[in-house]
Amino acid sequence: MALPYKAVIFDWDGTLMNSVPRIVACLAAASEVAGLAKHSDAELQSGIGLSLDRIFSRLFPSADESQRDAWLREYREQFNHRCEVPAVLFPPSESLLQHLLEARLTMAVATGKSRLGLNRAFVETGIGHYFDASRCGDETASKPDPRMIEELLKELNLNRSDVVLVGDSVHDMALGKNAGMDTIAVTWGIDSAEALADFSPKAIVDDMEQLQALLLGQP
Repeated sequence: MALPYKAVIFDWDGTLMNSVPRIVACLAAASEVAGLAKHSDAELQSGIGLSLDRIFSRLFPSADESQRDAWLREYREQFNHRCEVPAVLFPPSESLLQHLLEARLTMAVATGKSRLGLNRAFVETGIGHYFDASRCGDETASKPDPRMIEELLKELNLNRSDVVLVGDSVHDMALGKNAGMDTIAVTWGIDSAEALADFSPKAIVDDMEQLQALLLGQP
């Protein structure tokens, strides 16, 4: 049976786009160039979904503003120009979005990416036209603060009971919980099913076919 939603808010990195390895590589390179402490891949990955400022504060709580600025500049340079690790859509992403569009569901994005980064991803992937609205980590409060959800609901004139948030990280699940809305957790991104289950999502799915079936009531 389809879940009774009029709209879906998607996280981006690790949910629709397979960008986690690229982000981890860029975080590590930025730290090295900025002369900051080295972290494991798992530590770097754990912050994905937050704004870059929040990630930096988690990784380097004692660093000063000049170090933060140098790290942010280098991260953006790495992600946009230097890093050779690819970031591509998960193959079923566009098919899922097309089916949701045909079913007349409203779609939006809530992401820790910058506005520049998300707009570039929209252009590179060609899927920006599926979304009626989006909020990014550098233009509102970072996850898990519910402000970006509140802003999206207001812009789209939706009640929170009409909307489900789909994401791959505990930050997404905490965002949904703080916003008082339903969530669906996906397991192909950052966090494990066990970690995601701690936030009591409406469902945990292992592939996009399962997600589509859940949202559209397909057999």
